[in-house]
Amino acid sequence: NFHIITGPNLSGKTLYLKQIILLSILAQIGCYVPAKNAEFRLSDRLLFHSCYYSNMGTNESSFEKEMRGLKLIIDSLTHNALIGLDEPCVSTNFQEGTSLAVSICVKILSTKAFGFCSTHHYYLTKISESFLNVTNLHFDCHPKISTSINLIYTHKLKIGASNVEYYGIAAARMSSLP
Repeated sequence: NFHIITGPNLSGKTLYLKQIILLSILAQIGCYVPAKNAEFRLSDRLLFHSCYYSNMGTNESSFEKEMRGLKLIIDSLTHNALIGLDEPCVSTNFQEGTSLAVSICVKILSTKAFGFCSTHHYYLTKISESFLNVTNLHFDCHPKISTSINLIYTHKLKIGASNVEYYGIAAARMSSLP
């Protein structure tokens, strides 16, 4: 009942999470779901976490806003909740972010809630070694080596953790960063 989704930037992780939440809303209110076949679990709460930015007006850092948002999700957990975590704990250093993200995922796993977590924290994929109800998924891509390294995105979700490493520079190049 918990899925950890890995893959490089621009591979579709965030879009996939938003799609799950939006399609769940459509299904639960009785609207048409644009799919050949779909099954949805009834949820009493739809909880979604996305990136937070600092707010100079309220003097809140991005880390403080993110922790408040994640606390609200944890405080609102029920066994029938649907949770989407889009790259949790990225507003602090990598080691602390990984530790916090693992703790939050383990807390969610202590319930019967259904959850999805997209992440670049590869260590999160190791949770599946301790919890049988965790599935690792990844958006497939492979490097295209020519005069410079680029990534070829397939936008296909596959079982297992991503094995693509050091993709940040390639993704930045593809975004026209000089």
